[in-house]
Amino acid sequence: MANYPCPVCGASHKYPPEKCRLCGQLMTEDAVVGDFEGARQVAQKRKGVFGIAGLIILGVIAAAALFVIFGVLPGRESVTGVASNIPGLQDRTKSGWVPMTDEDGGFQVSLPSQTPVQEETTVVLPAGEVTGTATRAWIGEDTLTEVVVVDDALPAGEREFDALEDIRTLWEEQYKNDPTATMEDINETKVFGHPALSIKARNVAAPGQSDGKYHERTMVFFNDGRLYTISAFAVDPTSDAFDYMLSTFGLLDPAPPAGGTDATS
Repeated sequence: MANYPCPVCGASHKYPPEKCRLCGQLMTEDAVVGDFEGARQVAQKRKGVFGIAGLIILGVIAAAALFVIFGVLPGRESVTGVASNIPGLQDRTKSGWVPMTDEDGGFQVSLPSQTPVQEETTVVLPAGEVTGTATRAWIGEDTLTEVVVVDDALPAGEREFDALEDIRTLWEEQYKNDPTATMEDINETKVFGHPALSIKARNVAAPGQSDGKYHERTMVFFNDGRLYTISAFAVDPTSDAFDYMLSTFGLLDPAPPAGGTDATS
């Protein structure tokens, strides 16, 4: 039975050898891996594509870190946002998806359209109906992606967590009373350090649609008093539209006050 494998190429030997029968690696007790030229050649072959890929991955990570450290990118930008600013990686975005920035809404995201529709929408909150801004884009007729922003949605003096609990209770009641839609899951999580709600539902009517044939994925959270709702409505329950959109979503740093530094300070 072979019990003496070569540390470089893995070739087996029945008895303790002085060197490997295949690659020539020295296998005495005081031998160092790479002592023999043949061993170095085999080791280089074994690295192959994996060694090159590893160097590329490390290079990308290091470049992204340097971009953030030296202020080239805002610290809260998404991972995809970082990659899109590194030369040579701009074409790594999902085919057909286009990065966009909404300065007024304070976010950036990739959506499956060159011309997403932005319009006012009514949002039902525990305190009543409010008006928000929805940015929407369709993939054919089967998948709708949207980001809804409601300004000044967090009641004064109320914690984000408590406000989300009220929204959770409201939504659970709404789905309970819906004759077709079913909430499959609603969980507490975190987004950008803020408490958030992650929601899954089926047999839902997408905004502007009457047919309850969609599977919904939604993330809800507050930031700087704003309410953000990131959603995807897809006929196919295995659609990755929500996951990809969420992975590209990033918050923008608040704009400095108009006029710069307060002259009275």
